[in-house]
Amino acid sequence: MDVLGTIMDYSGYNYAGEALYNEFVTSFGINADAQTLYSAWLADWDDAFSRMAGFKTARETWVAALLTTLSRFGARTTPEVLSGLYDNYVQTIIRKTQIYTDAISELPKLRSLGLTMGIISDEEFEIIEGVLRRSGLYNLFNMVIVSDKVKGYKNKGEPFRQALRQTLFRPEEALYIGDSVARDIAPAKSIGFRTVLIAREGTGHQVSGVGPDYIISNLKTLSSALAARG
Repeated sequence: MDVLGTIMDYSGYNYAGEALYNEFVTSFGINADAQTLYSAWLADWDDAFSRMAGFKTARETWVAALLTTLSRFGARTTPEVLSGLYDNYVQTIIRKTQIYTDAISELPKLRSLGLTMGIISDEEFEIIEGVLRRSGLYNLFNMVIVSDKVKGYKNKGEPFRQALRQTLFRPEEALYIGDSVARDIAPAKSIGFRTVLIAREGTGHQVSGVGPDYIISNLKTLSSALAARG
């Protein structure tokens, strides 16, 4: 399953983003509101990601995109400075991110069914490990596969292929759960996985193009369905 939006909520990322913006205002004197800066960075990150030649880590992509964004607003800095800010950003996310209540209750139930459970994510391993260890959920998973370690992002399929290599499962024997059609469902289906879209209330998901095999509102629906199947 995916982790952000599926197990972990976005609270830590929002808090870390706000803290980072305040740092930019203080250190660089940026004269822009937070939403304007965020929108510019998101566009630069998407551009850096889509134009990527070879593989670059999440840190490298984050720093490169932010360097471009800050220069738009006249801020002069270096990759080394931003790399240090990235470390603070990651640690803030670990401290402030919350786990969805249904993940806390249902992940142990899913594991008790004898399932092989794993995480496949483009997020930083440090964040995933830190948040899940703090919540006591980390050891429920047989594997944690992140893009930085396999040197390939989910949109290219490599993390999913690595999961199959590690488990010796056939694609149709795997079920992938995520909260994004574009970032989770489509790449997983392209490898042959069955897919579940977790459409939490208020997330504004859109089902278009490549559709999931199942749609659920929370993990309790999944654990109840799998338990009923025996």
